[in-house]
Amino acid sequence: MSKHKDPKYLAYIRSLPCEICGRKSVAAHVRKQYWGAGTGIKPWDYVAISLCDDLDVSHHKELDRIGMEEFEARWNISIKRIIIKNLVNYFGGG
Repeated sequence: MSKHKDPKYLAYIRSLPCEICGRKSVAAHVRKQYWGAGTGIKPWDYVAISLCDDLDVSHHKELDRIGMEEFEARWNISIKRIIIKNLVNYFGGG
């Protein structure tokens, strides 16, 4: 398995509520080239965040559609801070 793939970490992310609305979530990979993303290439699992993906509301699809910068501005969040918080909590520092 690749050092950037971690099914247990993705299960942890899915156990968290949506960062925006608190609903049940999926592990949404944040697609940035500097985090390993590319055409047809999913980024590292450690840059996934918890976002809902329901039919009526999907913050996951919204992130994919408008991109990280616009999503952060719209919801007044920092995806990098969320990623760091999740990593610290998962690996035992918080």
